[in-house]
Amino acid sequence: MPLTLFLTLFPMFGSAFFVVRFIGTDSCPIISTVIALLLLLVTLILSSFLFFVILILIYIFCTFPRYLCFSLLAGMTSACIWQSSESLATFRAEIAADNEAEIYARIRSLRGRDYYNLPPQNNPGEYEGLVHNNFEQAIDVPHYRAILDREYFELTVLERKGLLQDRLFDLMFGEQKIYRIMELSLYTNIRTEAYDFLEGKVEPVSSLQHSFQRDIMDGSLNFFIQDTNQSGRNSQIYREFYSHFNDEVFRLKFGLPLP
Repeated sequence: MPLTLFLTLFPMFGSAFFVVRFIGTDSCPIISTVIALLLLLVTLILSSFLFFVILILIYIFCTFPRYLCFSLLAGMTSACIWQSSESLATFRAEIAADNEAEIYARIRSLRGRDYYNLPPQNNPGEYEGLVHNNFEQAIDVPHYRAILDREYFELTVLERKGLLQDRLFDLMFGEQKIYRIMELSLYTNIRTEAYDFLEGKVEPVSSLQHSFQRDIMDGSLNFFIQDTNQSGRNSQIYREFYSHFNDEVFRLKFGLPLP
């Protein structure tokens, strides 16, 4: 018990010694400096390494001129920032360049299809420019990795929405009574309505700000795609879209004819 108390209190007295010297004097006599160094060594043995580093910093502040210490710390901070920027640039140029090129190629492929409003940035190069700006905002490699992961996921979501838009359009357009459907429906564009319908299905999690929203979005789109591939016109998502496009609930309620 006494030993434990000593090990606990000794670093505290040591740190207090340095704090008093730091506040009360601008120079350290030789004897005091030797004593201080001995205290530092003992503290390193009896206490944690982090605590030892803190005491070292306090010793530097009380031993050397204040302006020199502040200049040293400022230089160390600038060096760390420069090193971080250099490592990020190197990472993007040598490791992640292929990833960025792949994302831009997939964006161009997405834009080259007949999808309605996918991507939602309709002007040529607008979506690519937005992604590029997001990459440029990265402050270090971990931050860049997070941005890269988000861009991959958001692009994948757009691609899956495009596949579903195609599936709903093809299934509806292939209906035997398509002319009757278009005659009675309030809607005139299957693709436009397929886009709005799908956006409504995933709207509660469309912000993608939280991981659970991403999981729900990913699971929902995968289920819809698998369902339409396996069940076609009998799939749940298509039956809902068919009912929506033909306004079946309203027509049944008021006894209006169905296609």
